[in-house]
Amino acid sequence: MKNLLKGRVYFVTGCSSGIGLAATKLLLLEGAHVFGVSRSSQHLSEVEGLLKETLSESMGRFVFFRGDVTIEAEVESALMSCKEQFAELHGAFNCAGILGEMCPIDDTKIESFEEVVASNLKSVFLCLKHEIRMAKSYNNDRDFSIVNCASAAAERGFPLGACYAASKAGVVSLTQSAARELEGTSIRVNALLPGGTLTNMTVQAQSKFPQWVESGSRKTPLGRFADPAEIAEAALFLLSGRSSYMTGSSLRVDGGVNV
Repeated sequence: MKNLLKGRVYFVTGCSSGIGLAATKLLLLEGAHVFGVSRSSQHLSEVEGLLKETLSESMGRFVFFRGDVTIEAEVESALMSCKEQFAELHGAFNCAGILGEMCPIDDTKIESFEEVVASNLKSVFLCLKHEIRMAKSYNNDRDFSIVNCASAAAERGFPLGACYAASKAGVVSLTQSAARELEGTSIRVNALLPGGTLTNMTVQAQSKFPQWVESGSRKTPLGRFADPAEIAEAALFLLSGRSSYMTGSSLRVDGGVNV
């Protein structure tokens, strides 16, 4: 524990599992306070249990908010609640998302496409919109870092996962556009592009395609999928002042799969 972010406050969506949970734990270990958002509270006891395992006096405080970040009113409510709890905000990790149905484009139902785009792209747009508004309201030159979780799939074809790949490519474009719009401010916006990672999404894909992890690992130069904690380390770098000269960037953490 380095207390790299001691006293800083971060808004994290998708905090109850996978990369979002790993990032929440790491931020807390580094002394930051985390306001975590998830649309389901069914994993809350698991999250709290995991956090209690490593709690210490030097760790930050964790506050959970049940909300659906595909609904604008709930995003606004979550951020206002965050402000009430902590008075200030230093950054955000927009990590909520789903894999969606894995099937060919010509077999994909429009409802499935819309669900994936809402969960992976619309949610990031809504969070980004209101996070930027909050950052501007502070009216100062303090570093404010927003990290949007995209995917290595944003940069390449993803057979049977076209909806997912397209939504994540949209996240990269949205990130770049926001960074250009925010020229002259201290608000930074970057995208994180994880490769194959051992999360619930992987379990979902593996249940339909038993060779998913083995096949994906063979295609990855490092020969394996990432642990969520490895992706969280990259998220922490982008959220911290150590990435102070980065904005509009897409940081690959993919084991070399897109080389």
